[in-house]
Amino acid sequence: MTRGDRPDSLESIEGLQFPKPDSYDHRYTSVVTYDHLREMIITGVLPPGTELKQSVLAKEFGVSRTPLREATRRLQSEGLITLEVNQRAIVSGLDVSEIDALYGIRIALEAHGLRVSTGRLSAKEVRIARTFLNEMWQAGKRMDLRGWTSAHLRFHEALVVEAGSHSASAMMRLAQECDRYLFVYHRTRPRAPQSRHQEHVELLAAVQGDDVELSGRLVAQHLATTAIDLIHDLDPRRGVTAIKSALELVDPGGGCAWLEAHTESASI
Repeated sequence: MTRGDRPDSLESIEGLQFPKPDSYDHRYTSVVTYDHLREMIITGVLPPGTELKQSVLAKEFGVSRTPLREATRRLQSEGLITLEVNQRAIVSGLDVSEIDALYGIRIALEAHGLRVSTGRLSAKEVRIARTFLNEMWQAGKRMDLRGWTSAHLRFHEALVVEAGSHSASAMMRLAQECDRYLFVYHRTRPRAPQSRHQEHVELLAAVQGDDVELSGRLVAQHLATTAIDLIHDLDPRRGVTAIKSALELVDPGGGCAWLEAHTESASI
């Protein structure tokens, strides 16, 4: 089965490799279960509407219902699944309102993080960021989206490291929640990791400089581009209220002008 297939339920999925934990410590197996299910959801193997039946999962993973309940609670907290009144777990649909809200918050926070880090990265921190930047380029050339997204997350983390550990952790949690949307975005834009690579080069250059406004503006536009284009794919008539507010906060006056120009180009 390929990732593009669309099963009606987990019972119809054949040929997938489920992890078989060596230990039956429920703390361990719940993490393995969570990680594997999350991977299948964000990469589209388990599409929206798929029912995750505990009886089937328990058999495939070789575990009891306890670690499954812990894993589904974590997935529910991320909005990846919905638990119905009868405790049925259903893979959540793609909600354009959620995309707008999530990216609006991320734009505001990450723009702040880059502003704080601008001009403050050590030589070692710059080398680390460049390493992840190169990994992104190489993964993009191989069309390795999973490898690219992993390096991409670490690259963005490296750019905000001087914002403090708590702030950086909060920003990375938001970035991880965007993983699913990134996969959907790239599914119809397989060349985007390469065609948009220059944006990441410019982000690193800006953080190495001393123009904090430039750093904040560039990352805001970079994140907004992904979100706006994806929302347009899913619902061309949908507005981007939260993203617009965040852009205006980061770049008063200029944010709205950029949004209008980008929205027009996306509609062509």
